[in-house]
Amino acid sequence: VMLHGELLYIDLIAISSAHQGKRYGKKLLEYAEHYGRIRRCKRVKVMVDEDNIRGIHFYLRHQYQILRYVALSRCHELEKSL
Repeated sequence: VMLHGELLYIDLIAISSAHQGKRYGKKLLEYAEHYGRIRRCKRVKVMVDEDNIRGIHFYLRHQYQILRYVALSRCHELEKSL
């Protein structure tokens, strides 16, 4: 994760396919968001590759909203208020 003023940016959360479905991703996301809250971040953002449908749905299930599609990097930018 990276801090930019009141913005927490999650650079990467990745769980190997052999370990998916065991709530490791949820725990990592909760930890990252907690880290941002204690550092007074107001928002958290993440970029998800356009073909990572499971990743997009993961963030949507955790109250993230798709802000925009970034054609140059072929990613969706998602954001959530903390």
